[in-house]
Amino acid sequence: MNTPIFTEGSLSLLFVLLTVVLIVLIIFWCLKERKDIKVHIYSLVGICAFLIIELCTYICVGNDKSDELFDRISFASTLSSLILSIVAIIHTIVVSRSGESQNAKMELALKELQNVIKEYQTKFQLLDKISQDLDNTLNITRKTQQKVENIYDTMGQHSYEVNSSNTHVSNT
Repeated sequence: MNTPIFTEGSLSLLFVLLTVVLIVLIIFWCLKERKDIKVHIYSLVGICAFLIIELCTYICVGNDKSDELFDRISFASTLSSLILSIVAIIHTIVVSRSGESQNAKMELALKELQNVIKEYQTKFQLLDKISQDLDNTLNITRKTQQKVENIYDTMGQHSYEVNSSNTHVSNT
């Protein structure tokens, strides 16, 4: 007896799968421009995969064994829930370790920043000291210049007095 390659159940399964794949492709095509929808795309893929498994199970089992279908779907749902919870636990562990490494990096960067701040503080203190020394030197220079000018003025007056007394002596 020849059994046909495509039975009514397999044809309907094929059409349903093609329809689901086309819907997913259309959604991806519409959302490929947006980068912020990654989580939603993964959710859609998960939901579509679940629907495909459900439809395959329904079509392959048939309508006359609906109690058996319900039991299989319940078992598959329970199993997928367990697997997803294990994946969530593993993801939480990985994220927490990543957070710990980020905290360690932040602490290291903070220590380096504190060292740089201390280094700049010492440099600013040195610059303040140099500025004060320059101010002192400028004050000393001004005082010295004033004294030199006073000495020059005093010597100029003495020189004038000597010259005027010399001219007075030579005139007599």
